[in-house]
Amino acid sequence: PSLPVLQQLNLSSNLLAATPPLASLPSLTSLDLSSNLVVDLSTLGQAAKLTKLVLRGNALTSTKGIGACSSLRTLDVGANQLTSLDDLSTLVALATLTVSSNQLTTLAGVESLPSLTTLDAGANQLADVAAAAALASVETLRAITIAGGGGDDEGAPPPNPLCDADNLKVELLALRPTLVTVDGEALLNAEKEEASALRAERAEAAAAAAAEAAAAEAAEEAGAAAE
Repeated sequence: PSLPVLQQLNLSSNLLAATPPLASLPSLTSLDLSSNLVVDLSTLGQAAKLTKLVLRGNALTSTKGIGACSSLRTLDVGANQLTSLDDLSTLVALATLTVSSNQLTTLAGVESLPSLTTLDAGANQLADVAAAAALASVETLRAITIAGGGGDDEGAPPPNPLCDADNLKVELLALRPTLVTVDGEALLNAEKEEASALRAERAEAAAAAAAEAAAAEAAEEAGAAAE
């Protein structure tokens, strides 16, 4: 049946393997499909006005297809089987993204989200700070959850290995200076100052390395020309 004025639809905790037909719901803005068995996202393109999509606790191995919902502002794909973040570059309005409890080894893909302010990436497989390098390009990001996991709670996913890194907050802030909170805790002025100094030190080292490489290349070219 056609439901032209329906704006919110909750189909959570069923046995759905695919997103349902949505063409008869032209006003739909919020769709909750959490705790199903969804692997097929092929009908999402029918929901042009969708601003909130919850796919938490399904069987997704890819985010391909979600990009068809270009009006999304909130997306939750936590507790799936994702190993990468794909097809998100069209989500130019997305402000809140939850990808916790997956199998991500990198945050590559978030750099294509120009409006992202809040990211929950807890309980994945992010091994070190390099795995979060994409954050450097997310100039709107204000809050990140990187810990997550249930610690010793039975059945809870483990936190990211990255959480064992020394000075994690400073390292993340050095990558993304717009951060205000990490794991729900406000960043201290001392941490901001340390991150700023670290960022300047690394920029200077990178510039020196680039100059050295350019000089070596010029010397090699000069040597080749003299032969």
